[in-house]
Parts: sequence; C-alpha cells; structure tokens
Amino acid sequence: MKKKLSLLIAILFAVCMVFGDFFVDEIEELVSWKQIYDDRITEQEQIDFEGLLNTKTFYYYNNLNSEQKQAYIMMHSMFNNFTESRRFEIAEDELKDIFMAVLYDNSEIFWVSVNYRFVDYGNSIEFLPEYRNREDCRKISDELNKKVKEIVKGAEYLSTDYEKELYFHNYICENVLYDESSMVESGGHGDTAYSALLEGKSICEGYSRAMQLLLDGAGIKNYLAVGDGVSEDGTEPHMWNIVEIDGENYHLDVTWDDTFDETEYGYLYFNVNDQIISRDHISLKPRNNSCVSLGRNYFVMNNLYVDDFKNFDELVAPVSQSLKNNNNTVEILFSNEPQFEKAMKYLENENHAFFDFISDSVELSKKNLQKDEIEYYTIDESFYLCLIFKEG
Repeated sequence: MKKKLSLLIAILFAVCMVFGDFFVDEIEELVSWKQIYDDRITEQEQIDFEGLLNTKTFYYYNNLNSEQKQAYIMMHSMFNNFTESRRFEIAEDELKDIFMAVLYDNSEIFWVSVNYRFVDYGNSIEFLPEYRNREDCRKISDELNKKVKEIVKGAEYLSTDYEKELYFHNYICENVLYDESSMVESGGHGDTAYSALLEGKSICEGYSRAMQLLLDGAGIKNYLAVGDGVSEDGTEPHMWNIVEIDGENYHLDVTWDDTFDETEYGYLYFNVNDQIISRDHISLKPRNNSCVSLGRNYFVMNNLYVDDFKNFDELVAPVSQSLKNNNNTVEILFSNEPQFEKAMKYLENENHAFFDFISDSVELSKKNLQKDEIEYYTIDESFYLCLIFKEG
C-alpha cells in the first residue's frame, strides 16, 4: 500500500510539473470567482447599517424588496470603504436602480461618480464603481459634516419642523449662487451638497442634496425627487425635495426659489402640492408622492394665499406683516386663474384703490417705504404676484 501511494504521489507531482502553470491559473481563477461570488452581506455590514436606519428617512431603501435591500447594504458598504469591485446576484436593471437608490438616500456619499462599469456573468454581475476626489474625500467629508451640524444647530431654537425647514431654505438661498460652472465636468463639485454648503455655488442637485442633509440633521423626513423642469428656455433634468411636515408631504424646490436674481429669492415652490408642482415639473420620479395638502405652504402660513379675491383691502394686514418680517418684497399666490385675473384687473383699473392698499400696508408696517410708488411683476402661469416696495 505504501509503495502504491508513493507511486501515485509521484505521478501527480509529474503531471503538475508538466501542466503546472495551467493548474495554478485555473485554481487562482476558481479562488477569485469564489471570493467574489460568495461575497454576500456580512453580519457586521448588516449590524452597521441597521444602526443607521433610525438616523434618517432612507426612502428609496424602504421601497426595495428584501433581496434588493441586501444588495443595497452591500453597495452602501462598498462606497464607504472604497471597494473597487463586488459581485451581485441581480439583473442589470436592478443594479442601476439599487445604485441610484443608494446615491439618492445618502447625499453625504458624494465621492461616487454616477458612471460605473459592470461585467454581466449571466447569473451575477460584477459591479465596478468609479470614485472621485478619492485622495482628499475624507477631509472634504469631515468639512461637510461639520458645516451641516453648524447650520442645524443654528435652527435648534425653532420649535416646529416648518420653521426649521424655512430656516434651512433661507440659509441656502442666502448663501448659495446657482452656477453651472460649478459642475463636475468643469472641475467642481456642483452636483454635491459640498458645493452648496462649502463653496457657495452649485446646481439643482447640490441645492437639493444640501437641503436633504440639513433636514436629515434636524430629524425631518424627506427624500429627493427627480424629473424635468419646464421653463421658457425649454426642458431640462431637475432635482428637488419631498418634505414631510406634520404628517403631510410637500414639494420643496429651493433651486427655483433662488433663481429670481442674484440678490433676491422667493417662496413660490415652498411646500406646494402635486397640482402646483406639475405646472412646470414633469416626468416625476417617484411618480406618486402623495403631496395633496397646502396646509404648510408658505403663502397659506402667511395669509398670502388668495382663494376668493374681492379686493386688496383684505391683504393689508398680511402684507404689512410680511414687510416687517422680510425685505421689501411681498409675494402673493392666487389659487387659480380666475382669481388671479380678477386681481390683475383690480390692480390695473382701480389705481386709486390699489395705492390706498399700498399706503395702508406701509403705514401699518411702520417701515420707511414709499406709499405712492411701487414695482411689481407677475408669473401668469403660476398665478403669482410679487410687490416690490421702495425705500422712502
């Protein structure tokens, strides 16, 4: 028996000597395959992620099935550890959906490019993401986290989620300039929260992601929405926020509130419903956001939403209060076209009565403003009127 065993070992040794490279290559390939193919979610990854679930909304994660959630957690771990590749037992279209879900839920992960590569093996896909700013991303991340905490702390004295949301909206509008030169293609961070909060210039994605991080920091439920914005210049991809205030969902588009001019901003898109947003935001994803209320809309909250216009006298008190609270501009939103047209006819044809309204509003506000001269502009398709008072 010993002789036969020795002979067998010798034969195998000889075969390996002849075909050594072949066997080594095949074994390495099998080992490599097994390492990737068996790269399932680890217990620690599961524990770490579950520890995050109560820290923010995770809207897109919560809308995945159980298998997709496991892949989401794996991908989330990849991005935080800069893992170069990992294999998933999912279809190609699922890979894209999960990838976008991770990026939409986690605006703090700004170092992952939207471009990625993958290898389809039929029953699995090897996913190879691209990372940007890798050499200094930790430093940048620390700066961003510190800034978010600083801004959130500044809103701690406010008692309601509506007030905190308004604070964050105003902070972004006052400190960020819409600038397409900040885009990544131009060497910037324009599609990230970092560009908005640290560099002071961004595009719609940076605005929305900055708002997401601030709302997350304040414990206010929210998520990102995407679609196409429609303007006189045409249609282009756009991003904004869905925010839950007092149990109701609202659309919040900080970017478009900040594009009136470089020094002024407004509230036309502050907590609007599906009906209002659909006037110039189309192809929404997700499609159903259940934004049906106007209860916490800016105009409703400030008595500047007009559902039944009779004359401007009923607006003296809210306009004067708005002048006290804000700069010398007051925005008024009408519920529909007939109400808006009635107001415009009154403004144009009842000049004496209209300027009595202006005079009464200024007098009640106790501000040094002109009573007999005013500028205004309208956005007819939005049933919107903006009054611009002049210093006295």
